[in-house]
Order: sequence, then structure tokens, then C-alpha cells
Amino acid sequence: MKNLIIGSLFFVSSLLNAQEHFCAKAKKTSASQLISQQQRANLLVPQISHELKYDVKFVHLMLNVERTTKFISGGVKTVALVTAPSLDTFACLLHQNHAIDSVRFNGMLMTFTRKDSMVKVAPAVSLTAGQTFTVIVYYQGNPP
Repeated sequence: MKNLIIGSLFFVSSLLNAQEHFCAKAKKTSASQLISQQQRANLLVPQISHELKYDVKFVHLMLNVERTTKFISGGVKTVALVTAPSLDTFACLLHQNHAIDSVRFNGMLMTFTRKDSMVKVAPAVSLTAGQTFTVIVYYQGNPP
């Protein structure tokens, strides 16, 4: 009986060790999904390609909300590092229900263009790889 139990435990442990751990599978899957997402972004939505030129390091969400209304106001501060050889446009998404009050790029009040949810801001001077920049978008409106 003792040999049967030990043999069963050995068999079960060898089966468990033969399977790939679910964390390893998830890492492989997420890496391949990330690559395919970037390829789809370049092919399907060319305006998102701007977002692939910088690496977001910090995001600070500033919200003014009241419990008696749906209306919100506030801003989003983004600190990012330029990863492309040069960056001439910062792009982000903001729901169409929100009106933009102002945009500041490295502290300077900037003009912006907006089409539907896509917001684009051109810095006063083109930035090069390795430079850090800060963008603050102030907005208000009723969320969907």
C-alpha cells in the first residue's frame, strides 16, 4: 500500500512538472498580443502611431466631482519620454463629451487640434529621443 501511494504521488508530480506554468503562458500571450496590437495600430488607425513615439512615465488625474451632478472638470498631467528619433506631435484621446479648456506643453499654453476623440498638440520645438516632456490637458463635461 505504501509503495502504491508513493508511486501515485511520483506520477502526479511528474505530470504537474511537465505542464507549462500559467504565468509563463500569460507572458508569452501578452507579448505576442502587444506586438499584434502595435501592428494593428499602425495599419488600422494611423493617428495612434503618434502615441508609439513616446513612453508614458507618469499620469496624474485631477478630477473635480460632486455627488449631486454628473458634471466633472479637471485635468490630466502626462509625463513622457521621447522614444522616436524626433517628436513633433503629442496625441491623446479624450471623450467627445468633454470640452477642452486649455492644453499646456512643458508649461506653455498651446493650441491643439481635435477630431472626435483624438487630440493633437504640436510642441513649440520638435523634441528628440531621450527628452522628457509634460503635457497637461484641462477639460470639463458630462461623461457618457
